[in-house]
Amino acid sequence: MSVNKVYLLGNVGQSPELKTAKNGKAFCRLSVATNEKHIQENGEEVEKTTWHNVHIFGTQAEWACSNLQKGFRVFVEAKLEKKLEETADGQKKTNQFIRASQVTSFAARPAICL
Repeated sequence: MSVNKVYLLGNVGQSPELKTAKNGKAFCRLSVATNEKHIQENGEEVEKTTWHNVHIFGTQAEWACSNLQKGFRVFVEAKLEKKLEETADGQKKTNQFIRASQVTSFAARPAICL
């Protein structure tokens, strides 16, 4: 048995834009920031922000583009995927992204980053 599951709780980095994928389905990319705080050995508190590239398809993409804005707090249920792409100079490159199956917003207005 194996599991490929990702859960993110973070803030939208920029408002998503609705696009059409090659197969004709609605598609959008969503940047989601997650923050971690920890105390260093010298007692200094350090915060680290990680940005996640989330791909949303179909009716979820349409909903996300209509309802999400920069700063909104979101919960994303997803899986990791890899896509082989060719660069402009002909090199092959593997990109890893998060493919959302469910996106939920917790705020009707932008959230404050804690």
